[in-house]
Amino acid sequence: MTYFDTHCHLNLNEFDQTFDQIIQRAHKNKVENIIIPGIDIESSKKAIKIADSYPNIFVSIGIHPNDGLKWNNQSYQQLAALSDHPKVIGIGEIGLDKHWNDCPFEIQISILKDQLKLAKEKKLPVILHSRETMKELLDIINSWEKLFPKERLNGVFHSFEGSVNDAKKAVEMGFLIGIGGPVTFKNAKLKHELAKELPLKSILLETDAPFLAPHPHRAKKNEPAFLPLIAEKIAELKSIPVDKVAESTTANAKFLFFWSIN
Repeated sequence: MTYFDTHCHLNLNEFDQTFDQIIQRAHKNKVENIIIPGIDIESSKKAIKIADSYPNIFVSIGIHPNDGLKWNNQSYQQLAALSDHPKVIGIGEIGLDKHWNDCPFEIQISILKDQLKLAKEKKLPVILHSRETMKELLDIINSWEKLFPKERLNGVFHSFEGSVNDAKKAVEMGFLIGIGGPVTFKNAKLKHELAKELPLKSILLETDAPFLAPHPHRAKKNEPAFLPLIAEKIAELKSIPVDKVAESTTANAKFLFFWSIN
């Protein structure tokens, strides 16, 4: 039984001094594969540098909506060049965010569409971020499906914040749903409902480390070694063995991300 952490920000500076220990703890807890998402050009480059030193670490590249003001007329070509690296298996973390107002929403939409175009061009899945923008993001993806019916996007809605109906719409469009630490929180009723209602074939596991640590580590720095706690909660909610959750979600992740490197 092994686990796959599909979203872990190990390229943030706060991990630099303890990186090897973090990887050792992850392996001890059977977390075999990890994806590090970029949030801008520099963090994408750093993720690739890390992945070059660890065989089971992979990378997605992109510019996060809250970093949208960093986008310039060279960004598309820079990302396109990075995407050719053999450890790059996705485009992300990209999407929309109305919570922080760090970047005008119109710019966020424009950058998102450019990066969706890149994903289509490179035939890579996308890792989507949505905060207080689920309707808008679903509408953009749905519009894309209508414009390019023979070139459907696929990927994951990371740290899913929408309703069960929203999740079902995303799944119908070919996306998986990322479930992380908040599903272990006592009063996270919507997250519990989501985990119960979605079939395992539609779920990916993620820590989003260093953020959103699961219970009983809530409010502490998150890390990949905590991923089994998320799987255990999903197993409890579904009344199934945890090894079934691990097996299915790992297979889902490998099917989505690894076809491009086989």
